[in-house]
Amino acid sequence: MKNVLTRAAEALKSTAGHRWYAEKSRNDQRVLKLLLLLTLGLGFLLGIWLPVSAFEAEQRARARANQGLFEWITLNRDKLTRASRQSTGAGSTPTNGPTIADITNSAAEFNIVLSRLQPENDGTVSVSVEQQSFDGLIAWIAALEQKQRYVVERGSIDRSSEAGLVNAQFRFR
Repeated sequence: MKNVLTRAAEALKSTAGHRWYAEKSRNDQRVLKLLLLLTLGLGFLLGIWLPVSAFEAEQRARARANQGLFEWITLNRDKLTRASRQSTGAGSTPTNGPTIADITNSAAEFNIVLSRLQPENDGTVSVSVEQQSFDGLIAWIAALEQKQRYVVERGSIDRSSEAGLVNAQFRFR
């Protein structure tokens, strides 16, 4: 370690800046040292202290806001729970209609590629398929009705340009 410091001091002494500094009077050297210390202090203040302080203040404000939200939720927990139960029906599951996961998994079993899957506000799910086998599509719908107990509320099947393939739209309940 001493070797490294010695080499660094020798390298510094061989620079033009050190030679310029050594030529100055003792009072000028003191002023230059003071200016260097002030510059380093200002750099520390502007480059490290102020950004860290600003970040800390921002995080404290964010924590206060989140604490307020937490307290509000804690105070209103019962009201929120009651409102949630009323919107889904007392103690029932949130939806009694078809789920996107069930429809997607069932379609994959029958090698049906779904073009569009859209849950509706009334609990139904709209499904569109394009360029699918008519026989495979009918088998898939029958399985959804028999196994999943889903009902086709509305359906439309159109033939495509290729033989045996159809485009279709359904709404399941």
